[in-house]
Amino acid sequence: MLRQQPSRERSDHDPDGGRGHHDAARDLLHAVGGFHAYLRAVTAPPNAHPVGRFLLFERTYPDSVAACVDELQIVLASADAGPRNSKPVLRIGRLAADLDFQRRALPERSELSGICEDVQQELARIDGDIAERYFAGAPPMAAVR
Repeated sequence: MLRQQPSRERSDHDPDGGRGHHDAARDLLHAVGGFHAYLRAVTAPPNAHPVGRFLLFERTYPDSVAACVDELQIVLASADAGPRNSKPVLRIGRLAADLDFQRRALPERSELSGICEDVQQELARIDGDIAERYFAGAPPMAAVR
């Protein structure tokens, strides 16, 4: 997830630097360009938990995790000669289905950090599958200097 530094310095008498979780969540939405999309999609005020759910599960917001996973699935399926037998295509499809299930099954105030960690680990596996299938297992290229 995107990490943000508070824009004002903290003080001893105001440990939050004058910024509550509400302001930090709103700032995060502005940073990723999703503030107006959030306001259209979610009725809750933009505090940490609803913003986290939005950025993780909202498929109508193109920069959400779920929307990016869906787009990756479409691209891989169209690029692969045999998508029905492709480990990366099948794995990304399972991840998309799991995200959809989690979105519907999780209670509104459920902890999201475990889901984020699971998604991150699954995306790392998909990355390895893509390297193996499409690049003959070649390690990633070193950064060009």
